Amino acid sequence: MTPTLGQQAYDLRTTGLFWRDIATRITGNDEDWYSLYQGAKYYAHSRNKPWPLSFPRAGVPIGRGKLADADLTRPAREICVEYNCTPAAVSAARRKAGLLTLTPTGRVYPRRGRMRPWTRAEEDKAHRLRRAGFSLAEIAEELGRTTQAVQMKVRPAAGDEGAVAAK
Repeated sequence: MTPTLGQQAYDLRTTGLFWRDIATRITGNDEDWYSLYQGAKYYAHSRNKPWPLSFPRAGVPIGRGKLADADLTRPAREICVEYNCTPAAVSAARRKAGLLTLTPTGRVYPRRGRMRPWTRAEEDKAHRLRRAGFSLAEIAEELGRTTQAVQMKVRPAAGDEGAVAAK
């Protein structure tokens, strides 16, 4: 039984050839690469073989990304331009290098433009201080937050405007 075009393409792809090179070898025309890609994909799925096939980039050892040698302390925008990658890739590389720490919730801090979530104890303390007559700036300083963050979380109740000025 002769192998199908999809099987031939799959077998050649496992050697690490590019799809256009595979098309040139099988059909003699590099423009047929997409139909061979589809045939190889069908062959892999019908035979429960691994798909998609992936290979390390040339010159990069397995297990190391292209950002492995980058200076990750520089701004992400500069790294993205130099290494032609996305900001998410820079964050992942920083996480892998141990430059970002994970909190118990699994979120990475600090993130630009995002504040850390409020804990229940912090909310309760902020409300207690507000009812005691502390200003928003004093509450923010006590909790280590910005005045705007406290203002959004702790709003004065109706008729509580006098408590803002008094301490």
